[in-house]
Amino acid sequence: MKHSFSIQFASKAIDREAGVIRGVSVITEGEAQGHGCYIDATTLSQVKQCADAFGAAGVRVKVNHYSGVDAIVGTLRSFRIDGQQLRADLYLLKTHEIFERILEMAASIPESFGLSISFSGTPEKIDRVEYARCTELYSVDIVDRPAANPTGLFSVDSAPSDRMTEKELSAVVEKGNETLLQKIQGFVSGDTALRTQVTDLTTKLTTAETNLKTEQGKVTDLTTKLTTATTDLATRTTERDIDGTIDRLTQFAS
Repeated sequence: MKHSFSIQFASKAIDREAGVIRGVSVITEGEAQGHGCYIDATTLSQVKQCADAFGAAGVRVKVNHYSGVDAIVGTLRSFRIDGQQLRADLYLLKTHEIFERILEMAASIPESFGLSISFSGTPEKIDRVEYARCTELYSVDIVDRPAANPTGLFSVDSAPSDRMTEKELSAVVEKGNETLLQKIQGFVSGDTALRTQVTDLTTKLTTAETNLKTEQGKVTDLTTKLTTATTDLATRTTERDIDGTIDRLTQFAS
């Protein structure tokens, strides 16, 4: 069973008298769960290079990320790449208050916690997949759910690995992109039909505006004619009134 296999591995790796846990997994190739990126061979190499720069003193190990100096429980030394993992030996501080607890956890429940690196670096995109890159390593910390050590402190598994290779991952991404492209093309087709409708409506609107301007011109012309006719009518009415008055005055004078 996977659990018993991990325990057997741990029993051989723990040197309680020296306070050393050998062969712990620093980082493992595959998905960095919850971080939206992947770990590959280049990542392992870069992390090892940064770790080696610390020299014989090793890289400090703390309890949890973003903790202080009081959380330092030991150091990692002797970094080496082992297949798809970067491993090292964990040298614990015997005087630290949780020294015994860490040893007990490593011996009895190694799959329930593990190591997680605290680092900086700009991810590299390869075939539309982002891979973590390390330019500076700050510490390697003990956490309960390590993103890049899926099976715990040693990340050992008696069963064959089910992690996808980069080629397999690229194939999945490519297939996903083909599906996405088909959906986009469907949207574009629908968008083209909509554009045609908009163009047709725009043409009709332009024609209607032109017709409206023509009709407005006719209305203006008729309004002008009406105004002229009204003025002429008023003039003629006035002239008739004057003629009628003159006729009456003439008759009266006679």
